[in-house]
Amino acid sequence: QGRVALALAAALRPGAAYVPPRAVGPRRRPLARGRALTLAVPPQRLVVDTAPRTDESTATTSNDDDDDDDATSPLTMMMPPTRSSSSSKPPARLRHHVNPLTEKYAKPIELPENWVRRAFADPELPTTIDVGSALGGWILDTASADSSSERNYLGLEIRPAAVEIAVRKWELCGSPRNAAFLRANANVDLPRILSDLPLADRVLFMFPDPHFKVKHRKRRVVTPKLARAVGDHLLETARRTGRPGMAYVVSDVLDLAEDMRRVLREHSGLRETCEHGQWLAERPPEISVPTERERAVLAGLGKTSTEPGRCFRALFRADPPPPGA
Repeated sequence: QGRVALALAAALRPGAAYVPPRAVGPRRRPLARGRALTLAVPPQRLVVDTAPRTDESTATTSNDDDDDDDATSPLTMMMPPTRSSSSSKPPARLRHHVNPLTEKYAKPIELPENWVRRAFADPELPTTIDVGSALGGWILDTASADSSSERNYLGLEIRPAAVEIAVRKWELCGSPRNAAFLRANANVDLPRILSDLPLADRVLFMFPDPHFKVKHRKRRVVTPKLARAVGDHLLETARRTGRPGMAYVVSDVLDLAEDMRRVLREHSGLRETCEHGQWLAERPPEISVPTERERAVLAGLGKTSTEPGRCFRALFRADPPPPGA
C-alpha cells in the first residue's frame, strides 16, 4: 500500500519519477508460540524467551501455593503476570517510564505468607533492597561478587517486563539463592515488604526516574511518606540488632538528588554522613559494585546528566540507641 501511494503521488507531480525503496528482503514472520528465540549478544545481556505464557489467574493461584517442596524455580512466584497463551498480541515492549500513580500500579501486590523463605536460601540474613532495580544488573553483579554470601539482595521494579528480563538473567547466572526480584510499586508495597523481611537494613535509591517535567515530579519515588516508612524501619532494625541501618541515594540529575536528600533529611532519626551540603565523592564501602547507569555517567555518556561525568550521592545512617538508653 505504501508503494502504491508513493507511485500515485509521483504520478500527480509532472516530471517527478518514482523510485521504489531498496529491497530489504521478505518480512519476517513472528515466531510460533512455544518456540524460543535467543539473541547472540555479549554476556550479561538479554535472552528473550517466547515460550507460552500462563494467564494471570494461573499465576495468582501458583503464588498462593504454600507447598515448599515444589520443583519450580524459587522466583516463579515473583514473575509478573503475563498474558494468556491464546492471545495473539505480541509481548509488551519494555517501557522506560511508567506512571506509578495510575490505578494499575496502585494495587498492592499479592504475596504468599512464606515468600521470603521461598526467595532466599537463608531468609535470616541481612537484606539490601534496591528500589528501582531495572533489568537486575546491579543485584546480580553484587550477589555474584559477594563471595561470603552473608547478605541477601532484593530488587524492586515497577515494570513487569523489566522484572521478567531480570528473572531470566537470574536464571542465566546460575539462579543465585541470595538474589531475588519483585514486581512492586515501592510507594505502595515497600512498607509491607520491609515488615516481612527479618532483617532489611539497607535501602538504596540508585538513579531513579527523574520525571523531569514539573507536573510529573509528584511521580518521583522518594516521597515524605516513603521516607518516613524507610526511616522508621531502619531505626527499629538498628534498635533490635545494635547495628546501624543505611539509606543511600544517588543520581546524575542534581535536582532529583537534592529532592531525595531533602526528603530524607526531614526524618529526625536519619543522620546524613556529609555535612554542610556536601555530596559523597565516592560510593560508600557497602556499595562495592557500580550500576550500569553509574558506569555510563562516569564515562561521560549520560545525556541528561547535570554535570557530565558526575554523580550526586548522599548517605544516611540510622544509628542504634546508646547503651542504657
